[in-house]
Amino acid sequence: MEYAYVGSFTTEQRNGLGHGGISVFSRQPGDEEWKRIQVYEMLNPSFLTFGKEERILYAAQGDGCMVTAFSIHEKTGKIKLLNEKHIGLFNSVSVTTDNEYKYLFVACLNNGHGAILSLRLNQDGSIGEICDIEVPQGNSGPLYPAQAGTQPHQVKFDREGRYLSVCDKGLDEIHTYSVDDHTGRFLLKKSTKFPMSCCPRHVDFHPKQKYAYLLTEWIGGVISCQYDEGAYMLMENLKTTPSRYVGIRNVGAEIEVHPSGKFLYASNRGYDSLVVFRIETDGYLKPVEWCSEGVVKPRFFVISKDGKRLYCANEGNHSVSIYSIDLETGKLSFMKTTMHVSAPACILFREPKFIAD
Repeated sequence: MEYAYVGSFTTEQRNGLGHGGISVFSRQPGDEEWKRIQVYEMLNPSFLTFGKEERILYAAQGDGCMVTAFSIHEKTGKIKLLNEKHIGLFNSVSVTTDNEYKYLFVACLNNGHGAILSLRLNQDGSIGEICDIEVPQGNSGPLYPAQAGTQPHQVKFDREGRYLSVCDKGLDEIHTYSVDDHTGRFLLKKSTKFPMSCCPRHVDFHPKQKYAYLLTEWIGGVISCQYDEGAYMLMENLKTTPSRYVGIRNVGAEIEVHPSGKFLYASNRGYDSLVVFRIETDGYLKPVEWCSEGVVKPRFFVISKDGKRLYCANEGNHSVSIYSIDLETGKLSFMKTTMHVSAPACILFREPKFIAD
């Protein structure tokens, strides 16, 4: 069996349906039909990440002050609460672990007084004590209230797992940190300034080359960068909308490099679309297409490990849309809408190699 874990917004303030939480789906390998097997009711589990060997699941809490750890049953794929941790900061939006699963890292918006945290992980995967709290320093961008102070929106390690990048919407910067292996404390490597009022939201890295691609939220753009040892060097800045688009809303949401390294995908919640770029050998981008079929406020998407499918979390109509990916061109073909859940915000797939027969 294969399993999918979908985190969602549940509250009315976040377009939720007033119920739900983490939904677990299963399917037979090769089957396109997903069956819901569990709903763990909780408040706004808006971002998820796996722990060691994908046997642990961690959840951030949108508009809340908790992070949560679950064990995953090897045979059924269902989740069971390990523990919750009150972190004292509001609206956690991103969580990740280091490669050795010693620490959990959290980004919190905290109403414009944002911070990142490191928490020690216990041997059973449960969440332990807070090791460090870092408040990024810098000058806020001009957009108010969107840029009222530091607003870390993503914590993500590079491909080597050496440096942690923090996308800061409030300061128009990406901060890169190393982490002390023994104490879990943050050590600032560099802060890179990006164009004013762009609001850096999420970044992803090329799987083979030293390139990184940043999605900016309030101008809905993609910034290509050279990346090396925690340092970003800007190359180009492209829109995620076609030139014919004249709408007011232009809100970037998610970005991901295809596993092959040949294509880049990004979503826009203003134009309601998924954009496909071809990645040239020099790291620059060429637009391929904009796909709008089945897309309604696409907060999140994820590409399958084999690169053949893209799953788009439609926050606007409480569903997940599935697309096939042409491995030669990168183009998307809408297949179906499935996984109907309250305002989906994050999707993870559990690798079959970790699942017992």
